Amino acid sequence: MSARLILLLALLCVAGCSSSTPPSSPASVVKIAIANLESGDINSLMKLISRETIKNNGEETVRTKFQKFSDAIRQVKAEGGNPKAEQIQESINGDEATVTLVYAVREKDELANLRFTLDKESGEWKVSGMNLIE
Repeated sequence: MSARLILLLALLCVAGCSSSTPPSSPASVVKIAIANLESGDINSLMKLISRETIKNNGEETVRTKFQKFSDAIRQVKAEGGNPKAEQIQESINGDEATVTLVYAVREKDELANLRFTLDKESGEWKVSGMNLIE
Protein backbone atom coordinates (compact mmCIF):
# COMPACT_ATOMS: atom_id res chain seq x y z
CA MET A 1 0.00 0.00 0.00
CA SER A 2 1.38 3.42 -0.84
CA ALA A 3 2.53 5.72 1.91
CA ARG A 4 0.16 8.37 0.55
CA LEU A 5 -2.90 6.14 0.99
CA ILE A 6 -1.81 5.13 4.49
CA LEU A 7 -1.31 8.77 5.47
CA LEU A 8 -4.67 9.77 4.08
CA LEU A 9 -6.46 6.92 5.82
CA ALA A 10 -4.76 7.81 9.07
CA LEU A 11 -6.24 11.31 8.79
CA LEU A 12 -9.71 9.83 8.93
CA CYS A 13 -10.42 9.14 12.59
CA VAL A 14 -14.22 9.31 12.40
CA ALA A 15 -16.89 9.31 9.73
CA GLY A 16 -20.57 10.09 9.41
CA CYS A 17 -23.24 10.66 6.84
CA SER A 18 -26.82 11.67 6.33
CA SER A 19 -29.91 10.91 4.32
CA SER A 20 -33.58 11.79 4.58
CA THR A 21 -34.24 8.47 6.31
CA PRO A 22 -31.62 7.44 8.84
CA PRO A 23 -29.69 4.37 7.71
CA SER A 24 -31.03 1.25 9.38
CA SER A 25 -27.74 -0.57 9.94
CA PRO A 26 -24.17 0.30 10.89
CA ALA A 27 -22.93 -1.02 7.53
CA SER A 28 -25.31 1.27 5.65
CA VAL A 29 -24.03 4.25 7.66
CA VAL A 30 -20.46 3.39 6.71
CA LYS A 31 -21.37 2.94 3.02
CA ILE A 32 -23.04 6.35 2.94
CA ALA A 33 -20.10 7.90 4.81
CA ILE A 34 -17.70 6.58 2.21
CA ALA A 35 -19.94 7.79 -0.62
CA ASN A 36 -20.00 11.26 0.96
CA LEU A 37 -16.20 11.25 1.26
CA GLU A 38 -15.86 10.18 -2.36
CA SER A 39 -18.21 12.95 -3.55
CA GLY A 40 -16.77 15.61 -1.26
CA ASP A 41 -20.06 16.15 0.60
CA ILE A 42 -18.55 16.92 4.00
CA ASN A 43 -21.66 18.68 5.31
CA SER A 44 -23.73 15.52 4.88
CA LEU A 45 -20.90 13.46 6.29
CA MET A 46 -20.82 15.52 9.49
CA LYS A 47 -24.49 14.89 10.26
CA LEU A 48 -23.98 11.34 11.48
CA ILE A 49 -20.85 11.74 13.52
CA SER A 50 -21.43 10.89 17.15
CA ARG A 51 -21.91 13.83 19.50
CA GLU A 52 -19.19 12.41 21.74
CA THR A 53 -16.68 12.37 18.88
CA ILE A 54 -17.41 15.98 18.00
CA LYS A 55 -17.21 16.96 21.68
CA ASN A 56 -13.88 15.19 22.20
CA ASN A 57 -12.19 16.32 18.97
CA GLY A 58 -13.89 19.58 18.01
CA GLU A 59 -16.08 20.04 14.96
CA GLU A 60 -13.50 21.99 12.95
CA THR A 61 -10.81 19.36 13.54
CA VAL A 62 -13.12 16.56 12.45
CA ARG A 63 -14.34 18.54 9.42
CA THR A 64 -10.76 19.35 8.36
CA LYS A 65 -9.66 15.71 8.59
CA PHE A 66 -12.62 14.61 6.48
CA GLN A 67 -11.97 17.32 3.90
CA LYS A 68 -8.31 16.26 3.52
CA PHE A 69 -9.29 12.62 3.17
CA SER A 70 -12.02 13.47 0.67
CA ASP A 71 -9.62 15.60 -1.39
CA ALA A 72 -7.16 12.69 -1.49
CA ILE A 73 -9.84 10.24 -2.63
CA ARG A 74 -10.95 12.61 -5.38
CA GLN A 75 -7.31 13.05 -6.46
CA VAL A 76 -6.95 9.26 -6.77
CA LYS A 77 -10.10 9.27 -8.94
CA ALA A 78 -8.73 12.12 -11.07
CA GLU A 79 -5.61 10.02 -11.67
CA GLY A 80 -7.73 7.13 -12.98
CA GLY A 81 -8.21 5.15 -9.77
CA ASN A 82 -11.61 3.80 -8.78
CA PRO A 83 -11.62 3.23 -5.00
CA LYS A 84 -14.23 0.80 -3.69
CA ALA A 85 -15.35 -0.53 -0.32
CA GLU A 86 -15.26 -4.34 -0.40
CA GLN A 87 -15.72 -7.27 1.98
CA ILE A 88 -17.94 -5.28 4.34
CA GLN A 89 -18.66 -7.10 7.61
CA GLU A 90 -20.85 -5.87 10.45
CA SER A 91 -21.00 -6.90 14.10
CA ILE A 92 -23.63 -5.47 16.47
CA ASN A 93 -23.54 -5.76 20.26
CA GLY A 94 -26.46 -3.81 21.77
CA ASP A 95 -25.94 -0.10 21.09
CA GLU A 96 -22.41 -0.58 19.78
CA ALA A 97 -21.27 -1.89 16.42
CA THR A 98 -18.16 -2.54 14.39
CA VAL A 99 -17.92 -2.50 10.60
CA THR A 100 -14.79 -3.76 8.90
CA LEU A 101 -14.00 -3.45 5.21
CA VAL A 102 -11.29 -3.38 2.61
CA TYR A 103 -10.95 -0.05 0.81
CA ALA A 104 -9.34 -0.96 -2.49
CA VAL A 105 -7.88 0.92 -5.44
CA ARG A 106 -7.43 -2.11 -7.68
CA GLU A 107 -5.95 -0.13 -10.58
CA LYS A 108 -3.02 0.84 -8.35
CA ASP A 109 -2.94 -2.43 -6.40
CA GLU A 110 -3.52 -0.57 -3.13
CA LEU A 111 -5.61 -1.92 -0.23
CA ALA A 112 -6.43 -0.62 3.23
CA ASN A 113 -8.23 -2.62 5.91
CA LEU A 114 -10.49 -0.33 7.94
CA ARG A 115 -12.51 -0.73 11.13
CA PHE A 116 -15.33 1.69 11.91
CA THR A 117 -16.92 1.84 15.36
CA LEU A 118 -20.47 3.07 15.76
CA ASP A 119 -22.75 3.92 18.66
CA LYS A 120 -26.51 4.26 18.74
CA GLU A 121 -27.61 7.79 19.69
CA SER A 122 -31.34 8.51 19.94
CA GLY A 123 -32.07 5.35 17.94
CA GLU A 124 -29.69 6.21 15.06
CA TRP A 125 -26.29 4.74 14.31
CA LYS A 126 -23.47 7.32 14.51
CA VAL A 127 -19.87 6.69 13.60
CA SER A 128 -17.60 7.24 16.57
CA GLY A 129 -14.25 6.11 15.19
CA MET A 130 -12.19 4.61 12.39
CA ASN A 131 -8.94 2.68 12.56
CA LEU A 132 -6.54 1.39 9.95
CA ILE A 133 -6.03 -2.35 10.59
CA GLU A 134 -2.49 -3.53 9.96
